[in-house]
Amino acid sequence: MSDSTGRRDAPFISNEGATFNAPVFQAQTQNFTGPLFAGGSPDAEALKRELARLEEQLGALPPAEAQAGAAVQETAKALVSEANKAEANPGLLKAFGAALTTAAQAVAEHAPTVLTTAGAIVKLVAKLRGLG
Repeated sequence: MSDSTGRRDAPFISNEGATFNAPVFQAQTQNFTGPLFAGGSPDAEALKRELARLEEQLGALPPAEAQAGAAVQETAKALVSEANKAEANPGLLKAFGAALTTAAQAVAEHAPTVLTTAGAIVKLVAKLRGLG
């Protein structure tokens, strides 16, 4: 099922085998074109891998953490979407990066690697957009 934004709900399977519906971040089907991914640089390829890793890690969250996991997913999507604009707003990139880190901290108790992966995504986006 999808809503007016095109987001769809899909089965989300935890490491305990319980299935429930939650928004799914589709890293593999993200639009990997535009300024952020132009030229297929090693950093752009690394960003693709980190986004896929994030999706996998969030898929292992327990059902009780679905809402917090969705916040991580949506924030990562917003960061990459803004970064992929020809005229990305540096202030928004920093804000989305901070928000992604905060969202990842909320699930770190159940999936500590999410925080590491989110940090890697923020650093790669900053590097790719020349923010440090």
